[in-house]
Amino acid sequence: MKNEEEITALAREYGEYVANNPIYTPILKTDEQKGATIRANAHRAKDVIKWMTDKFCIADKKSVRALLQDARQGVTVAAYCGVPSDKYTEKLDLLESLFPEIAKEVQL
Repeated sequence: MKNEEEITALAREYGEYVANNPIYTPILKTDEQKGATIRANAHRAKDVIKWMTDKFCIADKKSVRALLQDARQGVTVAAYCGVPSDKYTEKLDLLESLFPEIAKEVQL
């Protein structure tokens, strides 16, 4: 799914999310405490993300949405132009079967 740099960035994003959570904000009084919290949570998150990507296929929802929109648009344009849409139909069917919840979200 992701390379080492993307995993590190995602883990850091999670660390910042935790540190900026209103539950923890009153506890973190200094920038040093906040930075330490970000680093600690990012380190733990990185290990979890690596483990999950080894066991599961994890996809970025934004990328999947873009692929679904492209496939749906291809089917529509092909039908409008009267040309075969097999390529787009197969792509759309595959994406909808792999990501049914995201497919429900995507509208043309």
